[in-house]
Amino acid sequence: MSRQVEAHVFGKASLVNIYSQLDRVDCPTLVLRGENTDPPLFLVAEKTAQKIPQGTLITVPDTSHFLPMEKPDEIAQIIRQHFK
Repeated sequence: MSRQVEAHVFGKASLVNIYSQLDRVDCPTLVLRGENTDPPLFLVAEKTAQKIPQGTLITVPDTSHFLPMEKPDEIAQIIRQHFK
């Protein structure tokens, strides 16, 4: 995405408290995080998966926060396997 769009998304992110709504998600949900993600985001993924009733957390080895860009084929395979 463009820098402008990314800045807009992150600029508005603090206006929404997603954590208060996560317990209402009523479908299986996969949360992925990279093994080398910065600690604050690493914990956000864990907290998110725990609050979703059917949430599953998978940590992908040798990746950072940008895991879909780092290992797109592996991420696609993880998603396919999970929702099979």
